[in-house]
Amino acid sequence: MQSNRLSEQRGSFTVEASIIFPFIIICIVTLIYLGMLLYQQTYLQALADNAVIRGSMIWDNLNKDMYIGRVTKHTLSESGLYWRMIDGNKEDKIKKIESYIENHLNAFSLLETSDYSIKVEINDWVVHKKLKVSITNSYKIPVKQFLRMFGMGENFTITVMSEAIVDDSAELIRNSDFILEDH
Repeated sequence: MQSNRLSEQRGSFTVEASIIFPFIIICIVTLIYLGMLLYQQTYLQALADNAVIRGSMIWDNLNKDMYIGRVTKHTLSESGLYWRMIDGNKEDKIKKIESYIENHLNAFSLLETSDYSIKVEINDWVVHKKLKVSITNSYKIPVKQFLRMFGMGENFTITVMSEAIVDDSAELIRNSDFILEDH
């Protein structure tokens, strides 16, 4: 009697394992991919933060190096005298920040980028200037045919933004002196 029960249950473990193991493997792969997407978002945010900080650091002189923030002697006088009033190099500075982001966009990326856009803008107010950097990056999802059945898209899009105030201490002191000079 007992040998009949044993022979009936012998194949049940194989059937159960063939159902459960693929589900467990899919869950593990999904968690790993979600971890990679979180890494990408963190990397893009750090890149946007670095770009906006370095961009605000070099905003007063186009000839400054993006990495160290210094200007050489031979390029010291190329900015012009009244650049704070009429910034003719504004587009060149924006392009310099965009090229910095493009050079570092896939440097430590784990996933392949399908499409990206970079937006750098400067808000120039009387009191201060604010630099904004926005990066939008799309990544292909590996099981896009499966996701289409549920009405989801083929790409996962991450958008990050960072802002920094352009600090120009010399100009602040100069403007304060002009204001206090008449009183």
